[in-house]
Amino acid sequence: MNGDEIALKNFYNKLLNSTLTKKEARIVVRSYIDLNSPELVLLNLKQIDKQMEGDELNSVLGLKLELVMKSMELKKIYLPSLIKMLKDNPQRSDLDATFFIIMKNNGFKHLKDSSSRSQVKSYLDYIAPKYSVDINWKSDDPDFMFAKKYFNDLKGNI
Repeated sequence: MNGDEIALKNFYNKLLNSTLTKKEARIVVRSYIDLNSPELVLLNLKQIDKQMEGDELNSVLGLKLELVMKSMELKKIYLPSLIKMLKDNPQRSDLDATFFIIMKNNGFKHLKDSSSRSQVKSYLDYIAPKYSVDINWKSDDPDFMFAKKYFNDLKGNI
C-alpha cells in the first residue's frame, strides 16, 4: 500500500466520523466502502448506517447494494435490510427498477450462496403480482414500465 492510498483511507475514515450533509455523506460512505477491506467496513457499520440515516431511498439502495457485493458478511447484514426497504416502499417502482437492473447485470453473480438467492427469489415472488399483470397498469409511469421489464428478465434468469 502506498502513501497516497494510506492518506486517502485516513481522510475518508476521519470524514466518516464527521457531521456531513447528505450529499457529502453519500460520497464519503461510497469512497470508504471502495477503499477499505470488508473487515474495516464491518468495524464501522454503525457509523456507515448513521451517515445513511434519513437519506433519499435511491441513494441508500445504491449504498446497500455496494455493501452487499463487498463481502459475504456484509451481504448477510445488508441484503435482508435492502429487501425490507423495498417491501416497505411498494409504490417506489424506481427502487425496484434499480434493484432488478443491478441484480440482472452484475449483482446476481455475487449471490452464490443459497440463502442470498432464496432471499432475492422470495422478494421476486412477493412483488410478482405488481409486475406480472398483463394489463398496462401504470403504463404512464416510466419507472414502473422499466421495473416490469427488468423484473421479467431477472425472474426468467433466477
